[in-house]
Amino acid sequence: PTCSHLPIFVSALTRAEKRSKSDATASALIYDENGVRWYKTEDVAHFDENGSIFIDGRLRRIEITKDANGVPTKVFPDRAKQIISMHPVVNQCEVIMVKDKKKITRPVAYLVLRERQSLSKKLAGDIKAFCIKNGLESYAIPDEYIQQKVLPKNKGMKVDIGLLEKMYSDVKSP
Repeated sequence: PTCSHLPIFVSALTRAEKRSKSDATASALIYDENGVRWYKTEDVAHFDENGSIFIDGRLRRIEITKDANGVPTKVFPDRAKQIISMHPVVNQCEVIMVKDKKKITRPVAYLVLRERQSLSKKLAGDIKAFCIKNGLESYAIPDEYIQQKVLPKNKGMKVDIGLLEKMYSDVKSP
């Protein structure tokens, strides 16, 4: 049997504790019945049938959208990112969620393509088909793809999702 979307806890002095003694960090610390301190990360993961753990994404990156029947549904942008990143012409991908009047939010993918590749309607269609083939739910498949030479990074050298969201809203705002 597999388990999905379980929160991750670590027991050690974490980098977050070293950097910050904020209320948010303090509230993420819990103690078990043996007095062992655990830090609840914002990551979620699942185990496969062999007991291997796979990181699925971050709790704060769970969004609500509507499926084809208009039913509000949770969507994990990181799952779309993982599948799109496996496409043979995609070098790097990040998926953001943008406000949408009909769907509440909808996924948009920023792509860095392999050398000598450029985004076209055909390639976007190929990526959508690849997502379907790899089991991504239709409501989680981006309907918009934006090619970038590089994706912006934050101080932690992770893709700066907040900056991508701002870039998108700056371009799409009237």
